[in-house]
Amino acid sequence: MNLPGNTPTTSPSSTVVVLHRGGPTVRGTEAVLIRSAKALAASGYRLIVCRRNACIDAPLAALSPRPEFIDFSFPEMMVAASKDCSLPFVAYARELFRLKALVERTGPTLLYCSGGLPCQLALPVGRLKRIPVLCHFHHPVMRRAHYLWLAKYADQRVFPSTFVQRHSPSSPGHLGTVIYNGIDVTRFRPAVERDPRWREHWGIAADATVIGQVGALAANKRPEFLLATFQALLKMSARPIHLCLVGSGPMEVDLRRLIRTQGLDRNVTLTGYVDDVLPYYQHVFDINTLVSTEEGLGISVIEGSACAMPAVVTNCTGLPETIIEGETGLLFELNDSEGLRRQLLRLTENRSLRKSMGQAGHAFAERQFSAVSYDEKFMAVVSELLARKGADV
Repeated sequence: MNLPGNTPTTSPSSTVVVLHRGGPTVRGTEAVLIRSAKALAASGYRLIVCRRNACIDAPLAALSPRPEFIDFSFPEMMVAASKDCSLPFVAYARELFRLKALVERTGPTLLYCSGGLPCQLALPVGRLKRIPVLCHFHHPVMRRAHYLWLAKYADQRVFPSTFVQRHSPSSPGHLGTVIYNGIDVTRFRPAVERDPRWREHWGIAADATVIGQVGALAANKRPEFLLATFQALLKMSARPIHLCLVGSGPMEVDLRRLIRTQGLDRNVTLTGYVDDVLPYYQHVFDINTLVSTEEGLGISVIEGSACAMPAVVTNCTGLPETIIEGETGLLFELNDSEGLRRQLLRLTENRSLRKSMGQAGHAFAERQFSAVSYDEKFMAVVSELLARKGADV
């Protein structure tokens, strides 16, 4: 595999069509896609990016050769005994023929689906044109979706954790590959010295122990659960503590109202959406949390660990794979608010424990979750798939 700056191993005409539905901002799923795209470009592939939202364009525009960006809507064909049932036949057929025409025009060597849903378009076209399809899952999904999205039938599948792999339908000899999400550990690292202006900007006391969470203010991230636990912790803590939630989302207005009515304005900060989360790990947080009900892995935990933050995370889905329990972080059970409070209290009252866990977390992130390691493993999967499918033709 060629890293950036090395000579590409593929011909200039080698093309990969990337399909990504995604959200309106760059966070976990988009960060993984951007990492994969950079690895492909570094190995000489030209990218054609079919996406619903343009938030990924700027991070990818600097790649050489510059990717081609195309708007796609990704209508979902879903059959369910609920309001989630959706059968947009006309929209689906339109996008299917658009993708077919794109493939005929560009002659790609691979269709790379970021998430399972794009497989609904990619699999029929890939089979028709004899082009391999790689599906990269980011989160666990219901078994029905694997079949209706056709993702189960992709030529190769990549999972962000062993949890997601275990909970995905498979057949013997077609289990897929686990590749832990990678981050730039040369950038996400402890600050040489903390800049007090970051806390001053938000009115956070210099001597407060700050519990932080980076993520969308959405139901699966459970910011209200963390807020209620923090409120209970605040009543019993002998030390000044503060909660900082970094991110925006559908729950933001209600959370701000709740914070105001509970009189927590001086103890809780909601930053809203920020362009760069790194300063919060380096200059604001003392303890990093992710109390979600579901995560494919949990990239904010990895980022925080790389910056020497001890972590407290839910013992569910892919989250336990982001820490070494008792060494780099602590676990609590899914709905155990008292357990979360105990773990937070343990860290807020023990600075030396925070430091030792943070140092261990930094070493763990460098060892297990580096971008270099991710790039090598991802490109090995791509190379093996293309070699295998080339031999099958």
